[in-house]
Amino acid sequence: MEYKEFIEAFHNEILRDVDIQTEEYYSPEEVHLRRSFELMADSNFSSNSVEIEYRKEGKYKVDGYSYEDEIEELIIYISNYDQTKTGKKLNKKDIDKDFRFLKRFLDAANKGFENEADESHEVHDLAGLVVDGSIEKIKLVVVTNKLAEKVAFEAEEINNKEVNFEVWDISRNYQAYSSEEGSNNMEIDLSEEWNEGVRLLELGKENGKYDAYLFVLPGEVIGKLYNRYGQKLIEKNIRAFLQARNKVNRGIRDTLQGEPEMFMAYNNGLSTTANSIEIETDDNGNKIIKKLSDWQIVNGGQTTASIAEAFKNDRDLSKVYVQVKLCVIRDRESENEIVPKISKYANSQTKVNESDLHANDEYNVNLEKLSRRLYVPYKQGRGSYKWFFERAKGQYMVERNRRPKGKPQKDFEEEYIRKSKFTKTDMAKYINSYNQLPHIVSKGAEYSFNHLMVSIEKSSIKSNINEEYYHKLIGKAILFRETDRIVRSLKFGGYKANIVTYTVASISYLINQRLDFDWTWKIQELSSELESEIKNMAKKVFGHITDTSNGDRNVTQYCKKEECWNLLKKKISIDKEKVLKNLAEDLVDESEVVKAEDNTFDMLVYDKGMWFILSKWAKENDYLDAKARQMLFSIGKQVKYKTQFSSKQKYVISNILNEAHELGFDVSEYKL
Repeated sequence: MEYKEFIEAFHNEILRDVDIQTEEYYSPEEVHLRRSFELMADSNFSSNSVEIEYRKEGKYKVDGYSYEDEIEELIIYISNYDQTKTGKKLNKKDIDKDFRFLKRFLDAANKGFENEADESHEVHDLAGLVVDGSIEKIKLVVVTNKLAEKVAFEAEEINNKEVNFEVWDISRNYQAYSSEEGSNNMEIDLSEEWNEGVRLLELGKENGKYDAYLFVLPGEVIGKLYNRYGQKLIEKNIRAFLQARNKVNRGIRDTLQGEPEMFMAYNNGLSTTANSIEIETDDNGNKIIKKLSDWQIVNGGQTTASIAEAFKNDRDLSKVYVQVKLCVIRDRESENEIVPKISKYANSQTKVNESDLHANDEYNVNLEKLSRRLYVPYKQGRGSYKWFFERAKGQYMVERNRRPKGKPQKDFEEEYIRKSKFTKTDMAKYINSYNQLPHIVSKGAEYSFNHLMVSIEKSSIKSNINEEYYHKLIGKAILFRETDRIVRSLKFGGYKANIVTYTVASISYLINQRLDFDWTWKIQELSSELESEIKNMAKKVFGHITDTSNGDRNVTQYCKKEECWNLLKKKISIDKEKVLKNLAEDLVDESEVVKAEDNTFDMLVYDKGMWFILSKWAKENDYLDAKARQMLFSIGKQVKYKTQFSSKQKYVISNILNEAHELGFDVSEYKL
């Protein structure tokens, strides 16, 4: 999609997203900010961004922030949105005005932020992060649907912290969107990038699956290519989201700055793939690379990003050279299997989570197929449509725009209504929340997704996705989204994301995961009784996470701790019988719960001796009942002799382990 076409489509997408909201109004500015946060995450600019919307007339304005413990960087956002038109010019004067709003907020935070806002407002957590001694860098970002004037902003030191300034405008959103839309059409002409020609060595014999080559690239060429194509070059790199963020990268940067001539000696080089290669022969008989199609850096993203940063900062790269291994995939049918494995094994010198590989996992592919096939049940006045699972970011927009304008695009939007779209990270929130892991969800979308994928990898679920499983997943999506709507309507003033996941988990806990999702799938809504319980529970959750009786604490960080969830369960346990009674019509029989396809509990991940130790521990301390202790002992024998377990056994044992954990038995010590 061309830039001008994108501007119009993006503007209309925001307005359509506003139109689909029901009961609770979301402004175009809020929808734009949320969509921009998604594209920032796709581009590895930031993740875990939180919307907070805090205003103090004439003094400061804050619309969101992002903080990641691993890199100790705090990003604070201010929105500059024009509802009438996308793509207008934003000059330096207006940009400076927005930055002054944010700098005044930093000043207020550094002075203690007393009497600036209600103590329950999430902005207090942000103010606490501003003065946190472990955070050395702060980035202030203007998020706008306008086209910003190209200005270089100098970093400042505020209260002994380095503060940088940046603008995320409509062109940045376009770049992020384009990197998702069109990588397969990327063709690189190396003969144009380097006049001297890039000589290569062909390795091995033909094997039908790939051809292998070695060559050396000048640092200047790598810098040029990355600054032109950005994330398109590394989107198949399983570690792409880790680029330019850790100590290894600092070593790379130090070499680039202090010993550029030693770069090739110190650096491992790049491992790359391509769909095709065009080779020429020079007058001396040397083979020269002319063109590469869909060239991907599957290992060496840190090297690439660091060189690109040096290139952008006009550092001398004339002495920098990088060795490159290239595999040209000939077997196109096996490409989606071969390339992830090359990426995985090339990255094996550093620990890489298995969950990083799941972008094209069988589980997600199967979900996508079901979402393209299954219509929701027809209902008078509503018609029928399909939910749209975005296995790749921006997929909905890509699929829509592939169709001619007019009726074909309108037909697509009627078949897949916009409010039915959900992403991989959305899916993880729905499942993890209902699986009573709100502290995991609170750690951010990427962490939550990776946690779920690791659990699924240990189970047999991914190859057994069926219609029943999909119906239950959509039921969880409806539960989560309706809880989100209810929490928003209660206007707590902050912590909405935390309140929503903790509320869903609490309802699940009190009803023993017995919600009738088959019925939810059929009617595509929640009962009034369930909505009432959600509203009551949300108020209790808010009171719990903002309770200051144990001293002041950062609520957002507290919600990431299992301690927060365990304490809440103890508080709400007294409501169990009442909630079960009130929701009797919404629940299935407890024996049916064990049929749930997404029960990822696996006894084999624990040391086989644990079951005997746990049984003895429970008996000595008079914990659990006799039946449960006997079952633990029996499970120990079954594990020892590798007996198969029924779904009902898994369900019952999972609950016993949860209870033992709450009583003080640390099962994590026995994980293999």
